Amino acid sequence: MTDPTTCVSPLGTIPLAGLLKGDGASDVHWKPDFVNHAVVLTVPPKNLPPVDKKFIVGCTEVAQGYCLLHITLSAGTSSTDNQSVSCAYGSASNEQVQKVTITPKNPTFTLNCSTDGTMQPTSFTTNYCADADTVQDDCTQKYASLLDGYSKTWWHVSQTQTSNQATLTIPADKFPEAETKLGLGCKATTPLSNSTTCKVELTITRNNSSSVWRLSLSVTAFLALTGALPFLM
Repeated sequence: MTDPTTCVSPLGTIPLAGLLKGDGASDVHWKPDFVNHAVVLTVPPKNLPPVDKKFIVGCTEVAQGYCLLHITLSAGTSSTDNQSVSCAYGSASNEQVQKVTITPKNPTFTLNCSTDGTMQPTSFTTNYCADADTVQDDCTQKYASLLDGYSKTWWHVSQTQTSNQATLTIPADKFPEAETKLGLGCKATTPLSNSTTCKVELTITRNNSSSVWRLSLSVTAFLALTGALPFLM
C-alpha cells in the first residue's frame, strides 16, 4: 500500500498529462467542487490513453491517517481522422476496422501506433497483409509486386521516445491499374489479457491515367471497326 504522505512533488508524483494523449492533454486538471468539499477530474474521450493506465490519489489528515483511491483510465478507441489512423488497444478499443482510401489526388496515409504499440506486419515498409482480417506480424505480400517502382522510402517513419507512427505517400504516377485493398495495423507492445489489435483496411485506388488510356484505346478501336476512323484523319 502506498503512503500518500510520500506522494509529493517533485519525486513522488507524475504529471497527469503523461498518462493521457492528444491535443489538450496538458489542460486536463482536477477542478475543485467547493459544495461537496471535493475535487473532480473529467477526461475528454480524445485524451484517453491507448492502453489502460492506473494511478493513485488520496486524502490525508494530520494524525488521522489517510485513504487511497486507485483510478484506472480505460484505453480510448482507435479512430480515423481524414487520412490518419490513431490506434488504441483496450478491450473495447477495436470493435470496428479502421478504413482509409488513398488516391492520386490524396496519396497519403498515416498509421499512428503510439509508443504503447508496434506496427504490423513487422516489415511494414516492404510487406502488407492480404486484408484487415489477416493482420499479423509476418505477412508476406510485397508492395513491390503491387506498385510499379515501389520503394520503401515512400514511408516516412517516426519512432522515438515520444512518437511511433509512419506515413505512406504514393507518387501519383505509381498507383496500380486496378483498385486494391490490403491490411495493416498495430498491436500493444506489452499486451494484457484484454488487449485488442488495431486493424486497418487500406484501399489504394487505380491510376486514373491508365483508365483514361484504356478509354481512348476503346474509342479508337470502335471507330476503326465502324469505318469512321479514316474520315477523321
